[in-house]
Amino acid sequence: MNKRMIYQRWFLTIILGCGLSLSKYIPVNAENPSDIPVELQKVIRQVDDAANLRDLERIKSFYSSQYRTTDGLTLKKLTEGVNKFWTDYPNLKYRTEILSWEKKGKNLFVKILTTVTGNRISNGREIKLESTVKSYQSFQGNQIIKQEILSETTKLTSGERPPKVIVNLPLTVKVGEAFDFDVILSEPLEDNLLAGMAISEEINIDNYLNPPKIPLKLLKSGGLFKRIPAQDKPQDQWLSSILVRNDGITMITKRVKIIP
Repeated sequence: MNKRMIYQRWFLTIILGCGLSLSKYIPVNAENPSDIPVELQKVIRQVDDAANLRDLERIKSFYSSQYRTTDGLTLKKLTEGVNKFWTDYPNLKYRTEILSWEKKGKNLFVKILTTVTGNRISNGREIKLESTVKSYQSFQGNQIIKQEILSETTKLTSGERPPKVIVNLPLTVKVGEAFDFDVILSEPLEDNLLAGMAISEEINIDNYLNPPKIPLKLLKSGGLFKRIPAQDKPQDQWLSSILVRNDGITMITKRVKIIP
């Protein structure tokens, strides 16, 4: 096992249902998810199909040239990330669910939950990926113009018996408040050695494209316990952890929203 593991966050947060082209299908007063029309559900399936088929041109057609996320991600960076992501994980499966939606004037606002699963082989080792991302998307005409990630969890596992963990972490934290990031092994450590590390970082374009290296340290207890200092501005954070045993690896990244 290398002493340094590269934590691969991948570009999960940039294909979040991939631009649901909804406005021409939705009645002005429709807000209840249980009232989603058949036509809309067909569109959702078409979008998921485009992602599952890795049809990048089709995906791009759902985005405005002025598209931008609250993290600062642009359409150009999105395209770069999608290409890399699909190269690394050629068999991804996407499933999108609408949680809520409403029409305001000519614009559409949709809250969705996207689940992404897949696997890849790296250095002869299978890596399994699971991710769930909740996002809020704004549409103008038939294209996404803005997107905000509300929550996200990405898990990568490898080995015969990846460590099972419990993550204790708030979803939102106010500016000026410190908080705890605990990743606890949920099974007996027994005689196994356990190594790992936890880090926090601001979410920005550089960190999207260049995930950090995480140096491993031998742990004296069955988990990681990190106090995160108070932030002085409302900038979302990624909290990442890795736990390594001789029979498996578990890596997790979660988003914490820092609010005013």
